[in-house]
Amino acid sequence: RVRFQQVVIDLLFSITSNPSMMLLLICAFLFVLGFFVDVTAMLVMFAAPLSAVGLHLGFDPVHFGVVIVMVALIGAVTPPVGSLLFIGCSIAKIPLKAVLSIIWPFVLTLLLVAVLVSLFPNLVLFLPRLLIR
Repeated sequence: RVRFQQVVIDLLFSITSNPSMMLLLICAFLFVLGFFVDVTAMLVMFAAPLSAVGLHLGFDPVHFGVVIVMVALIGAVTPPVGSLLFIGCSIAKIPLKAVLSIIWPFVLTLLLVAVLVSLFPNLVLFLPRLLIR
C-alpha cells in the first residue's frame, strides 16, 4: 500500500532535490488549489500529509505550518472562486466586480511575502526561538 506522503515525496524528488524548490512547488500547488477549494477543506485534506512531507524534507514544523496556511489563505482571496473574497465583499456590501480590478497589487504583495517567508525561515522562527529556550 502506497502512502500519499511517499507519493508526494517521490514526485518532488523527481522534479528537484533542492528542499527550498520543493517548498516553493508545494506552495504553488496549494496556491492554485486555493483558487478552487475552500481553505478549511484544503487544510483538512492536505495538512497532515504535507506536514509529514515537510518533516521528511527537514523543515521546521512551525515554519512549514505558517507557510502552508499563508499560501492557502492567499489562494482563498484570489479569483475565480476566492471564497474569502466573496465573504469580504458581502460584508462590505461592495460588488465583486469593483474589487477584482484593485485586488491584484495586494495579492502580488502577499505572494512576495509568502516567497520571502518560504525562503527565509528566520522571518517566522525568530520569535518562537526567542521565547522558547
